[in-house]
Parts: sequence; structure tokens; C-alpha cells
Amino acid sequence: MQFAYTSSKMPAPLHVKTLSPSEALAKLPLTSMEYTTQHAIQEGDVEVSVADIANLPSNSPYGSWMTMYFPLSKNVELRQQYQLLNLNSLRAGRIMSIVDSLCSDSCTNYLDDFEAQKRKTLFLTAMMDGLSYQSRLKAD
Repeated sequence: MQFAYTSSKMPAPLHVKTLSPSEALAKLPLTSMEYTTQHAIQEGDVEVSVADIANLPSNSPYGSWMTMYFPLSKNVELRQQYQLLNLNSLRAGRIMSIVDSLCSDSCTNYLDDFEAQKRKTLFLTAMMDGLSYQSRLKAD
């Protein structure tokens, strides 16, 4: 099992850059506040990617596009952090919490080129276009 969160329903851009752990933590201030996610990013277990397009304004369609990739089938320790007890199911609430944080970080990144507006803007993160997952989220 592996899963990825993408901040937009748009198809991935042609050029994507995988961020270093320190770049990822800087780009995801709210998402990285959750300890398990922060630790997984720091250890390089979770990949964070952004659009890699020169001179891309932050408020363009791909300006705030990002994705987080969790390779649960390859990393047992990471899988156990998102697994429901010793069952073969994932913790949907924890996943929703990270998706919610990613939405907020995406909105904040959308305003990167507009510091004055960014400082006085608040976001409610009930703005997902949709969420699709299997009826039972299996951990393996």
C-alpha cells in the first residue's frame, strides 16, 4: 500500500521537483506540525514534490500544487504509524487530518508572492474538491 495526497485535482505538471526534507518542512508549516508527519519528512520517508516551472507565480494554477507520497508498503515503521492498532486498516481520521493540513498549506503557498495579503488572510480548510478512497483502507 502506498498513498499520496495532492493539493489539486489538476493533473501533475510535466516537471516536478522532489523537495529535500528541509525544503519540504519550510513549504508545509502546518502539515509538518503533526509530529509523525514531521518525523517522516525529516527522515526522508515521505516525499514532498512541487511543480518545477521557472518563474511560476504562486497564484497560477500550478503555483501551489504539491503532493505528498507515503510508501507504506516499503516502510513497515511508517505503515505502523498510520495503521489502526494491529489490524490491516489505515486510520482514516489521521489521513483526513493530514489532507486538511495540506489544503491549508497549499492555500498559504498560493499567496507566497503577496506578503501583505498573506499576513492578514485566514483559511478554513473545508475546500477539498473531493476525496476518493477504497471502502476499506488496507495498510499493506
